[in-house]
Amino acid sequence: MITLQEATFEDAHALTALQTAAFDCHALQWGSWTKDGSSNGPGGYNSLQHILYSIKITHFYKIMFNHTIAGGISIFTSGNKHAVVDKLFIAPEFQNKNIGTQTMYLIEREFPRVYRWELGTSAKSKANHHFYEKLSYKKTFQDENYIYFEKKKAHLSDSTVKLFSNSDLSRAEFEDCSLTSADFFSVNLEKATISNANMSHMTLHDINLSQTTLHNINMSGANFGDMNLNHIELCQASLGGAYIHDTNLGWHESHGPITFERCDLTESTLSNCVLRGVNIQDCDITDMKINGVSVEELLRIYQEKI
Repeated sequence: MITLQEATFEDAHALTALQTAAFDCHALQWGSWTKDGSSNGPGGYNSLQHILYSIKITHFYKIMFNHTIAGGISIFTSGNKHAVVDKLFIAPEFQNKNIGTQTMYLIEREFPRVYRWELGTSAKSKANHHFYEKLSYKKTFQDENYIYFEKKKAHLSDSTVKLFSNSDLSRAEFEDCSLTSADFFSVNLEKATISNANMSHMTLHDINLSQTTLHNINMSGANFGDMNLNHIELCQASLGGAYIHDTNLGWHESHGPITFERCDLTESTLSNCVLRGVNIQDCDITDMKINGVSVEELLRIYQEKI
C-alpha cells in the first residue's frame, strides 16, 4: 500500500540517502544529469542541507510503501491553482513497482484545487519522459539539458475570484490598487516597473529575473534558495545579520570566482567553507583569526623570516 506522509527534519538523512541512490542509479543508465556536467542528479541531489531546505520551503512528502520509506516527492505551490513537482525520487529497490504512478495520483488528491501542474526532468532520461507522458503530461519546452512538462486538469471555478486569462494588459497602469493575495502565473512582465509597493510575504518561484534591477528595496528577513545568481552584482547593501550558507559556484561546472570588494565583514564568521585559491589583499585584518590563530601574528612571523 502506498501512502504519503509529510516529511520532517528528522527524515532528512534517510531521504538524502534514498535520493542519492535514486539519481546515481539513473546516471548508470542515462548518464550525468546535464550535458555539460558530471553530476548524477539535479543541483544538490546528494546534499543533506538541500533536503533540509526543501523540507522547509516546499510541501515535502515521504512515499511510504508498507510502512517503509521508498522515496520522496516535493511540491511547490504557486497560488491555489498552480503547482510544480520540484522533485520525485524512488529508491532503486522500490522502482518498477508502480509506486511512482500511484504517488503522482495521490499528490493530485492532496491539492484538489490545482489544475495546472508543471515539472522538469533531464533531457537524457527517456524513462522519465515516457513516465510523465503516460500520466498525461505534455512537453512544453526543451533545451539541451532539460525537458519541461505540463498537465492541465479540469478547472474548478470560484465565483470569488476575478480571473484575467489570455489578456493583453501591455502598457497598463495600476495605481493605488489592492492586489493582496493576487496570483500571477505564466505572465510576461518583461520591462515592467513596480515602485512604491508593499510586497512583504510575497513568493517568487520559477521566475526569470535576469538583467533585473532591484534598487532601494527592503528585503530584510527574505529567503533566497535554489537560485541561479551567477554574475550578479550586489552593492550598496546592508547585510547585517545575514546568514549565507550552502552556496556554490555552480552545481555542474564552475562559473568563475566570487569577488568581494570594499565590503565590511567585521566580526563575520567563515565556517566549513572551501577557500581553495582564495586571494585576500589590501584588507584590514585586525583581530582576524584562522582556526584560532592570529593572522596578524602569522604575517609578522613570516615577515621576520624573509
